[in-house]
Amino acid sequence: GYLKIRGAGGLDPRVLPGKSILIGSEKLPGVIGIRPPHCERGMSKEEKEKASTIKELVVDIGAKTADEAKSLVPINSRAMFNTQFEDWGDVIKGKSFDDRIGCWAIAKIFTELKTDCTLIASFTMGEEIGMMGARLAVRTHKPDLVIELEGTSAGDMPGVEDHMLCTTMGNGPVITFEDRSIIIPRKLRRSLEETAKMNNIKYQYKGTVTGGTNVGLMQVENGGTKCLVIAAGCRYIHSPVSLASKSDAENMVKLTKVFIQRIDKGDVTI
Repeated sequence: GYLKIRGAGGLDPRVLPGKSILIGSEKLPGVIGIRPPHCERGMSKEEKEKASTIKELVVDIGAKTADEAKSLVPINSRAMFNTQFEDWGDVIKGKSFDDRIGCWAIAKIFTELKTDCTLIASFTMGEEIGMMGARLAVRTHKPDLVIELEGTSAGDMPGVEDHMLCTTMGNGPVITFEDRSIIIPRKLRRSLEETAKMNNIKYQYKGTVTGGTNVGLMQVENGGTKCLVIAAGCRYIHSPVSLASKSDAENMVKLTKVFIQRIDKGDVTI
């Protein structure tokens, strides 16, 4: 009566055992199971210390037989983590802040910003599994400039060496100069940094050339599309639960708004 699963995107299997999930449109509850330590007799030391792969994990839905499990959960059903949002003051806890925090920022900007620019919000799907939504969006709308708003990895925790520290949560929005998918045009990046300084917005650079976003694909469409990336550093991305700073998210919105207003005034040339 157990289910087998596979990941959609860059899930870290080390943090999956014991997590509560919801399956299908009916949100059937389940738990990701792993062999308990009390049943490890006969296992080698290496086996005990090795992290389980997703293939080795199962989901327990309380079914007694395979037939019962199949009747409750059709093959290829989708599952999601049962993570509850919580407000801890400046820190918020939830799931998929990479990239729900970017979606929040876009919605906030469209609610608050008055501009002469034509803005198109693109809540695309599939960044982790091929960026199909990004390709369709940029081919359809042919933007002069893409501003990607996203959540990126914060590594400010014990055991992370300084030279491997990507970002620090609470240290302001992150301006990407380069990652594994793009090198941001220097003129645009410097205009963004100048905008942050002019408006007393604390910001930080992405400290490691890691990860990638939709702009890696968008930059090569339509003969070349200019792109910027502004992010909020989030702890524990690609896991069932993430933490983020409200002030980082709010300043990501503020920086984006004042940058677009400078484009309106002609202070920034795309």
